[in-house]
Amino acid sequence: MRVAEVYYNGKVAGKLVEYNRCCYEFTYDKEFIKDGVSIAYRLPLSEKTYTSDKLFPFFENMLIEGFPIPEGIDKDDIFGLITSDYDNTVGAITFKRVM
Repeated sequence: MRVAEVYYNGKVAGKLVEYNRCCYEFTYDKEFIKDGVSIAYRLPLSEKTYTSDKLFPFFENMLIEGFPIPEGIDKDDIFGLITSDYDNTVGAITFKRVM
């Protein structure tokens, strides 16, 4: 299991969890919900936990095109790439791996 905090403009928006590269969950942070801002059309603001059998397309498309893959990370490991310590995402969304 791998876990990352998802940030929107520097503020914790929620938590993204990966279970063995086959199951994913995203849950909005309760404080973030109070702001009333959804980060993605397919992830409307809610207290429920969103689940998927693949990484949510919104997060998968966060990588900068042509970004050099850091040593030690599989090029097909999108979760690993977007949550790496490198500044490799576009827009207002950033990630911090916590587990």
